[in-house]
Amino acid sequence: MGEPESHPFNAPGDYYVEDGCCEMCEVPFSYAPELFGACLGPGGDAHCFVKRQPKSGAEEDRMILAILHAEDGCIRYRGRDREVQRRLVEAGEGQVCTDLIADLKATSERVLGFRRTYKNWKFLGIVLPIGFMLGSFAPTWFVAMALARVLGIPDNAPVRDQPFGFLWFVMFISLFWVLMLVGYSVGTALNVLILRYAFGCSLAVLGRDNFCPGWLARWFESRPPVRAGLDGGRRGGASMYDRDLDGSA
Repeated sequence: MGEPESHPFNAPGDYYVEDGCCEMCEVPFSYAPELFGACLGPGGDAHCFVKRQPKSGAEEDRMILAILHAEDGCIRYRGRDREVQRRLVEAGEGQVCTDLIADLKATSERVLGFRRTYKNWKFLGIVLPIGFMLGSFAPTWFVAMALARVLGIPDNAPVRDQPFGFLWFVMFISLFWVLMLVGYSVGTALNVLILRYAFGCSLAVLGRDNFCPGWLARWFESRPPVRAGLDGGRRGGASMYDRDLDGSA
């Protein structure tokens, strides 16, 4: 398959926006506003483009975050840097790489295959968390019985009639919720470990597909999303607009 056509305003380099693909989702300007610009085409439609290639590791990180969160896969990578390709592949975005290295292509197909399967079997994502959460009922019951003996509450006696009955009830309810939370967390952690090491999925793709909390995925990505003020399609709007590059001018 040939390389998709690059928007004519893209800066020369490995990263580019595919021509005619942009829907002005605003994501690139939230993650890497210094790397993206926008213009209006002859028909008046707004379109983003890469106005500058990343010059540092931090800027490259922000560029990759923009790729991971942008809609439609319009930001693409034509370079052959293995580390960059690996990060994109593990995040489920291998399809944006124009020329994937052979072994990474196989990994990309596996990750993308998992994501396609997950769309049809989303309920599998809650099997382990819910299973471990329900499984926490058994240890809760045994601990509650042991606690009753420590507090001197006889078996089968009405708890409300016991001197320490209210204390037992409060401790039982607290323990019940804590162990349920622990069970759900253990199930979620096992989900993440299985999908991370069996399928090669990164925390980025697991977070987007709701296999782990979004805050956890963002923490591992090292930067939370920041919504920047944006006036994409209007002339003279936000700083992303480049009047000299407006194709309709």
